[in-house]
Amino acid sequence: MSVLCSHENEPPLRELILTHTSTFGVRTHPVEKHTLRREFSTVSTTYGDVTVKAAYFNGRKIKSKPEYEDCKRLAELHRVPLMEIYRAVREKNGGS
Repeated sequence: MSVLCSHENEPPLRELILTHTSTFGVRTHPVEKHTLRREFSTVSTTYGDVTVKAAYFNGRKIKSKPEYEDCKRLAELHRVPLMEIYRAVREKNGGS
């Protein structure tokens, strides 16, 4: 089992693990997360608006993707496959 948590949540989670599992010990390791700078934009498709997240490294855009929840909502609303919403976003977003 692996658990990621904030430093302040470690003691109560450690207690839960030690008292509610068969383990006799818990190892802890500090973890760092490095994130890309992000920008959000809205792409209008025939199905509706979708938020697109773009990621930048050293000032250069390296990837982008539509927000899943927006795409899922539109797919359900219009009764089309999720991939159809992704295709519509790519088409309006210049292929990315």
